[in-house]
Amino acid sequence: IYYAVSVTITRVRAELGFPVHAFEYLRVSEDLPNTLGSRRFSPGDLTGFALYTWFNRAYASHPMPHQLEGFKLTDDTPIIRRKQLSTLIMVAAFFGILACFWAYLDIYHRYGAMSGFGDWPNAWYGAWTYQALARWLTNLSEIKHGEIAFIGVGAISVFFLTLMRLWFIWWPFHPLGYIMSLGHWIQFLWLCLMISSITKWIILKYGGPQLYRRASYFFLGLVLGDFVIGSLWLIYGTLFNTTVYVFFPGRPV
Repeated sequence: IYYAVSVTITRVRAELGFPVHAFEYLRVSEDLPNTLGSRRFSPGDLTGFALYTWFNRAYASHPMPHQLEGFKLTDDTPIIRRKQLSTLIMVAAFFGILACFWAYLDIYHRYGAMSGFGDWPNAWYGAWTYQALARWLTNLSEIKHGEIAFIGVGAISVFFLTLMRLWFIWWPFHPLGYIMSLGHWIQFLWLCLMISSITKWIILKYGGPQLYRRASYFFLGLVLGDFVIGSLWLIYGTLFNTTVYVFFPGRPV
């Protein structure tokens, strides 16, 4: 299941760029006991499912699309080879994990986990794992036919949208859009995606492919400018220890 989710997220990035793919409500580690029933699994199995929560609660930082994008870049530049990039990724992952552990412990020790530097997720992300395990062990559940039926409905819906997109060039609904609606972050982005889709349709209808290719540089500039200004704000807030504007929807930092 995790491999299937990894492929899906990578396809989202390949076809749609990086809109959002947190998929907070997917949680592969909880799918089996929540659908087939916790009674069917041993306490050891349930413990294993619960301990997988740390990399299955959400997939916003899933490593597969990031790494494959890096490998794709090596196809277009002779500066670095794939084997060298693989080594660099492993080295960066090792030191990145150590740096992250140190940074969290240092901030918690200085300011407290529930301070503005930590916020509420630090109080319940860890507890989430063992609360789910306690629920599975104390309230043994049976197979849930309704949940399984809705999984089938979702699969049929995506299959239908995929076929319609392949058969009819005018079909406006993308199957990945159906999948992206699974996460709550889409509520911050749906208007942007709708405006960009309408703009793209207008340019292609009245200007054709040539105008579309020329206009794409303008919109890439908008994206670059957004990230540059947002990065400068975050750097400013870090240097002067103050709350600043966050260019991606969410809480101020």
